[in-house]
Amino acid sequence: MLKKIMCLWLCCMGSLACLPAQPMNGTCGTIGQYAQPLKQRLLLNQNQAKGNPVQFRNTMYIPVKFHIVAQDDGTGAVHYRDVLDQLTAINNDFAPLNMQFYLHGELNQLRSTGIYANHMNNGARMDSLRDRNAINIWIVKNPSPFSQDDGLVLGFYHPQRDWIVMLKEEINARSSTLPHELGHFFSLMHTHYGWDADPWQASRHGNPAPERSPGGIPTERQDRSNCEVAGDYICDTPPDYNFGYFWITNCAYNGGAMDPTGVLVKPSESNFMGYFFSCPRSAYHFSSQQQLIIQTDYAEPLRNYLRIGYTPTHTSIVGNMQLLAPAAGATVAFYNAVTLEWNAPAGATRYLVEIDRVPNFGLQPTSMIVAGNSITIDNLEPNRQYYWRVRPFNEYVTNRGFSAVRNFRTGDVTTATHDLKQLSAWSLYPNPVASDETLTLMLDMREGLEAQLTMHSATGQVIQNIGKQQLRPGTNMVQIPLNGMPAGLYVLVLQSEQGRMARRLVVQPR
Repeated sequence: MLKKIMCLWLCCMGSLACLPAQPMNGTCGTIGQYAQPLKQRLLLNQNQAKGNPVQFRNTMYIPVKFHIVAQDDGTGAVHYRDVLDQLTAINNDFAPLNMQFYLHGELNQLRSTGIYANHMNNGARMDSLRDRNAINIWIVKNPSPFSQDDGLVLGFYHPQRDWIVMLKEEINARSSTLPHELGHFFSLMHTHYGWDADPWQASRHGNPAPERSPGGIPTERQDRSNCEVAGDYICDTPPDYNFGYFWITNCAYNGGAMDPTGVLVKPSESNFMGYFFSCPRSAYHFSSQQQLIIQTDYAEPLRNYLRIGYTPTHTSIVGNMQLLAPAAGATVAFYNAVTLEWNAPAGATRYLVEIDRVPNFGLQPTSMIVAGNSITIDNLEPNRQYYWRVRPFNEYVTNRGFSAVRNFRTGDVTTATHDLKQLSAWSLYPNPVASDETLTLMLDMREGLEAQLTMHSATGQVIQNIGKQQLRPGTNMVQIPLNGMPAGLYVLVLQSEQGRMARRLVVQPR
């Protein structure tokens, strides 16, 4: 099932004349020449399932690699939050099959206008970037496998390259395009196979429907008497002559179509591999025989590269998400060195950090994936209010929500050098430093000057006034006892009339 509708068979009979004139909201690219290999795999899987049905007593964990593609300038990519939501959704969809997906390594963030706009002309580069032990899912602007960019294709499974290409707008918790394409990945056909390009209409095809579909496939009968050689070749999915193409008002088809024997057809509107999009998202499903085919395909030698015998280390995240610094409503000292800190719930190994000028994060959100529980941001504007939030996740658990939103305001001071030409080099060591050690500051001066030395917290508050320093030409050494300073991130600031400089310091517990 695609969220919007229809799989467009552009290759229909070698002509576009068979396409209906009605504008389409969206299509699937796994059609025509790309559907034929699926048919052969499906039939082989059916024979295998009859003789030796697969049963998954334990959960099968399947690695996936999301390739988040942007244009060369970094714009246009899908939001990280939508990718995490999508993984949660497909795990819910495949839970009845005892199959679960997890992130294999890091999300691949890729800048390539070529792949973003025309992946079919960039297959060699994509192949060089693919993960050889995961299902590769490319998220782009144009997933169409055809020569033109018609803006209609929502998703596409490429059977020769064995990867999925997705329209970026279809990656979210609401869309069912990705589970549809995963169905193709595991060899399923459309429930309306044969009617892809020419959906049934009484005025065009007659009623009862003809014995063969416009695509040359036998028309499936409602009593399933020909189900093994007709339609999608699966017997527990009822006939569907692409009724969803025109049926856009509700999830209960009563259009009066009759099969070739004159019996009214009752399709399964909420099947993932059909095209009715008006059902509740939670209603969509794979039939029992479709589930068996998916499991059989996964167990075949073709899928050996996915069966790496791995079980995610963390299958839960325990504890609430709390933002620690800056304090709510605080004004931080530096606008180009703002350190955000949060707690670390048990089981979380990664954090999605979002920051924006508006509290709904709908203006120009900046998104970052962080391994630890802090990050320093250096590209904010001075004297601006910002909002931020954090979402914990790990390779498998992506269903945790964001923390509460917190705001802060940047100051008007930068940590960069401002005409401090007297200073040629300076360093701190050790850094990181233990809380009971003495910190050494080395300053190489071209000229002498007087400067004030202060220690600031990550949020900009002065926590130690080290005092004025009379710096001579040459090397100067300043000893700074920490005296049990709490562990954390700090900023050492050197301030004079000629300019200001700052260095970050990490204090660790002894």
